[in-house]
Amino acid sequence: MSNFLLPLLVRLIALAIVLVLQASPALAAQWELAASVGEELHQYVDLESVRASPSLRRVASYFTDARSPDIQRTDYTTLYDCKRGVFKDLSENGKRVYAKWHAPTDDPLNLATMDYVCALDLN
Repeated sequence: MSNFLLPLLVRLIALAIVLVLQASPALAAQWELAASVGEELHQYVDLESVRASPSLRRVASYFTDARSPDIQRTDYTTLYDCKRGVFKDLSENGKRVYAKWHAPTDDPLNLATMDYVCALDLN
């Protein structure tokens, strides 16, 4: 490769890297513990991911289950309807899900997470 093309190639690669990084979503997250059941079950929400409309909250969260030696983690994107008291998962571990709205009556972690997210002052 000629001495002329090498610097040009390096600049093009650098430009491509910058463009990819600018197009990528932010990797920073502000995780807060939203709910716990005992010492083993925890639900965390990313405060930077919260998106709101008048009664809806969309949030990224993750659930940890430490009841077995290998702690299990599940990532969610969830939509909460604060006015109606229902929720539906939009994705689980990065895969889109087509869940229906349901009340968190048998899910104390999700109920507490919904209460936490709906109480956030987003102004």
